[in-house]
Amino acid sequence: NGDGTFTDVTAQAGVEGNSWSTSAAFLDYDGDGALDLIVVNYLKWSKETELDCFSRGGLTDYCSPLN
Repeated sequence: NGDGTFTDVTAQAGVEGNSWSTSAAFLDYDGDGALDLIVVNYLKWSKETELDCFSRGGLTDYCSPLN
């Protein structure tokens, strides 16, 4: 907005969703001289696709994503 604030335009841009973000960066993506915020993710997590993983000691551990 030019005053240190941002306007949420995710719905207008058609990129709204409820997935988790993993990284963000500011860059002049469209070359108009104004910084754009790019937010990305790398997987689609859901409880249905989460695996139960266990360490060698039998403790609950983290699994790598399936997708």
